[in-house]
Amino acid sequence: MKTGVWTGRSNETVTRTLAALPASATLKEAKKALSDAYPFGQRSMYPYKAWCVAVDKHLRARFREEYRALDRAALEKRGATLPDDGQQELF
Repeated sequence: MKTGVWTGRSNETVTRTLAALPASATLKEAKKALSDAYPFGQRSMYPYKAWCVAVDKHLRARFREEYRALDRAALEKRGATLPDDGQQELF
């Protein structure tokens, strides 16, 4: 499947930026590095949306456990009922 120009360039830049970070880099450090690496000038319209999607996808893959804890905390704050960690619901 062919990706668009903005999506492709976003993915390339995010991949390159995260690869340059040390393995011990924190989520905060990664977000700062990605913010500094933004390649499209003004942060608006579709290029920025493509960038945000690429950043979210790559950060969630690299920092899976941190994002899981953040998502869980946000759900608990809203008062949502959470399933057990090892359990998935069918319906």
